[in-house]
Amino acid sequence: MSTRTGSTNVERHDLSVRVRQPDNSKLIYWLVWVRRIIYAASLSLTFKHILDGRGRRFGSKRNSDSTSANHLFQSGVFALHSGAIDTFKIDCDALTDADWETIGEQLVDRLPRYCGVIGVPTGGLKLAGVMEKWARPESASAPYLIVDDVLTTGASMKSVRDSFKDPQGAIGAVAFARGHTPDWVVPLFRLEPNK
Repeated sequence: MSTRTGSTNVERHDLSVRVRQPDNSKLIYWLVWVRRIIYAASLSLTFKHILDGRGRRFGSKRNSDSTSANHLFQSGVFALHSGAIDTFKIDCDALTDADWETIGEQLVDRLPRYCGVIGVPTGGLKLAGVMEKWARPESASAPYLIVDDVLTTGASMKSVRDSFKDPQGAIGAVAFARGHTPDWVVPLFRLEPNK
């Protein structure tokens, strides 16, 4: 004797009852694929933002107002110039010309006399323009000053310094240092690394 009830088939053989469930394998198959697609899309958006340096986390709201001011310190996930990934960024594009003048005035008091200035492209060019007015080209024995906005590993400044015939004839200065600085570089502000 066989009876059909709703979506399940019930077969009765004497005193035993066996219930057959509907075949959900196709539904499960599609649900697994939808879940994989959503997960892959979220990863791709997250890594896209890491690689392009915008630092927006997946699902975060973006300020669409293009006239809003940049912020010097930004939270997010960022690919730094050194290639490292970090959760905050120092965006010196947010600094005004007056800010750069003040940074220059503070740095020149901490530096020995120098005969010329070289800015590390592109972050150090504004600071180089400011620091140039305190250079003393008549001091032939004075070192050259190499400047940058933010020092992370120091590799960019070191490569500029190594291009000199006498690398010891150069000193460095940065507005911000993210951790350890070489002995020949003077930072105005230094952030200690996380412990």
